[in-house]
Amino acid sequence: MTLDPVPLVLAALAAGAFTLSWRMAARGPVASDEETRVLELVQRRIRTAFRPYIYIAATLIGGGLLALIVFEPEEWVRAIGALFTGIVIVIGWLATSTATELRNTLNDRRAEDQREKVRIDTLYALRTEITAYLDKLDSVDIIADGKSAVEEIIDGAKAETPYRPFLTRDSEPIIFQALSEQVVALGPDTTRQVVRFYAEYSDLQALIVQFNAPPAMAVAGERLARLYWLVVKRQATALYWALRAVVAINRALPSKNPTAIPRTGNNIAFTHDGLPQDELRFPEVEENS
Repeated sequence: MTLDPVPLVLAALAAGAFTLSWRMAARGPVASDEETRVLELVQRRIRTAFRPYIYIAATLIGGGLLALIVFEPEEWVRAIGALFTGIVIVIGWLATSTATELRNTLNDRRAEDQREKVRIDTLYALRTEITAYLDKLDSVDIIADGKSAVEEIIDGAKAETPYRPFLTRDSEPIIFQALSEQVVALGPDTTRQVVRFYAEYSDLQALIVQFNAPPAMAVAGERLARLYWLVVKRQATALYWALRAVVAINRALPSKNPTAIPRTGNNIAFTHDGLPQDELRFPEVEENS
């Protein structure tokens, strides 16, 4: 049997063209914008899914070309028929796989977009609520007013009607309670700052309840002053963590100037970088506590 060189040349050209086209396709486009990145993701997933089918197709084509070399001319019709049958089957597999991969990629992209939308909405909602609490805490000079109240408590301890400051609780953090399941998706740093603020806020409200409870109502003088100063220090801590939480949220959005927070200006010494520890020390009250 004499081998015909033409099929050999065709087989070599087909293998070379297939290898070159696959290598070029594997490079993919350079992502320059959002649409290009999505397209690149689709292409990458399709290439991964298609690889086994392309190997099958290459095997069928190679087998068909080998059959043209080995078989006698009168058997070429049967060999070509088998080859086309195999190619049609592979094309069907490719079409099904393409549709499936494209649908999965688009669904994943929609899910990712939805998660990002929920994250952004959660950040804006929490920032609104935390800013509201921040404004309340910042509306008075925490340290100056606190020391003044403590002095009045001590000075008026022996009066017929001892002076006692009146403390009120703030509203419950309804937004945080409603969105608590989404907080973990905000990122480690943002989640830590936000959760810490609400923990400090919760402790402050609990301390106010204790201050207004009947057992504490019977306390006067220095004991009452020490208890009230604990409330003052907790207000200062809550304000500090409110500032940190808002800055962290601004950075997560992101914001052009994350540290720019509109404030009433009554506690300028308080920033997201730290508390004025020296001003929060009150030896006259704390030395015996």
